[in-house]
Amino acid sequence: MAEKAKKKAEPNLVEVGSILFILAVLFSVILPAWDIVSAQAQEEANLRKCQQNLLTIHRGVDTYRKAHNGRFPPTLRELLAEKILPEMPKCPSSEKQTYTGKGYQYKQGDPGRYTLMCLGNAHGELDLGVNEPLYDSLYGLRPPMKALNSPSPSPSPSPVEDSEK
Repeated sequence: MAEKAKKKAEPNLVEVGSILFILAVLFSVILPAWDIVSAQAQEEANLRKCQQNLLTIHRGVDTYRKAHNGRFPPTLRELLAEKILPEMPKCPSSEKQTYTGKGYQYKQGDPGRYTLMCLGNAHGELDLGVNEPLYDSLYGLRPPMKALNSPSPSPSPSPVEDSEK
C-alpha cells in the first residue's frame, strides 16, 4: 500500500487530448482577432505617415515661397526641380504619389492659401472620406472628417451673458 501512495497519478490520453483540443479552439478564436487588430494598427500608422508627408510638402511649399517673393510653385514638381525636396513622398497606403496633380491646389487671388491632400480613397479602411487627410494653409493639418463628426460638448455660457440676465 505504501507503494501506491508514493506513485503520482499520470494523465491519461483522454485528458491530454482534451487539453490540446481546448487550446486549439482558443487559438482559432484569438488568431483572427489578432490579425484584425494588427491590420487596424498598420492602417493607422500609414495615416500618420501620410499626414507627415503632407507636413513635409507644406514646409517645401513655404520654402519655395520664401525664395520666390511669395509666389506659389505652379506644381509640386518645382520643389523637386529646385532640390527643396529630394523626392516626392508617396502615400504608404496606396504606394502612389497621391499628392501631385490635383492634390495641390492654390488660388492666385487668395494670397497665402493653398491646400494639400491625399487624393483618392487610400485610407478607406479607416472610414475616411475621399481626399483625406488634408492640409490647409490657414487651418493646418485638418483632422479626418470622422473625428469632426464626433459629438462635441456644448459650450458653457459666457460670464457676460449671465450678467445680462
